Amino acid sequence: LLFENRTGRQHNKQLKLYVTYFSEVFDLRRSQDDNCTVSPQFQIFRVILTKNKYNEIELFIKKYKLEKVRDLIFEIIAEAQQKFTNYLSGNYLQKFKKQRIDNIKGQARVASEIIERAEQQIIPANDKSFNLPPGLKCIKFVYESINKEDDKKITDPWLMDDIVTGFKNYLENQSLKDWQKELKYYPMRYNSISKELRFKQYFAVSLYNLFVGGKLIAIEEFNKPYPNSIMKCIAEIFDFCLIPIGKDATEGRYKVIRNWVNRDNKVIQYTQINQPE
Repeated sequence: LLFENRTGRQHNKQLKLYVTYFSEVFDLRRSQDDNCTVSPQFQIFRVILTKNKYNEIELFIKKYKLEKVRDLIFEIIAEAQQKFTNYLSGNYLQKFKKQRIDNIKGQARVASEIIERAEQQIIPANDKSFNLPPGLKCIKFVYESINKEDDKKITDPWLMDDIVTGFKNYLENQSLKDWQKELKYYPMRYNSISKELRFKQYFAVSLYNLFVGGKLIAIEEFNKPYPNSIMKCIAEIFDFCLIPIGKDATEGRYKVIRNWVNRDNKVIQYTQINQPE
């Protein structure tokens, strides 16, 4: 079946909800075109589905009484599936990115220590003794290769000094104009990758805020934070998006989602809002 995003009375209302709750996770931004500011719009207007999957989504929408935002639900499912596929295509790539993020702070500290120690053993350009001051003995370049002969090592003190000094000068010419500050804030360069790896959490929070802040789902369990009624709804949308949630059974999946939502400081407190109108 071919689903087409319709326009009509509900379009502007659904678009407002879309922009309000999904701008960050879907990276929705205003654009500039011929000196005119263009507001974010729905990204997808056609979704091709099998009849069975289409019927499943329609039953889901009726079960949670989301008919007023039907088009928005289809948009969210299609966009999230596409984003997740683009962000995390392959377990190896995901693990590689996470490893880089986990290591970058330590790596930046190491780089800072190398520059500091190099400054303590500067070799004058007119030094003809060719003696290597105590400290750095070599710079070794290790490549991903089975043949260890591919690894390269530099031992000349002047070359090593030029390499370290060149790296320091490069940092000095960056926006902060201070190599120490550049290395201190260097891990922030990985913020975009960190966002990709946390897509599931951001998406879960956006859905929760949509249902609660948009007053779309009635909450019966006011004595419990993050009720199962909403956790179940979010889990079903994740399934439609083909986004996995842990390896546990149903209750375990709800717990994972609840932890994602609970850890985020941007979540809307459902006790502060009214029931759906």
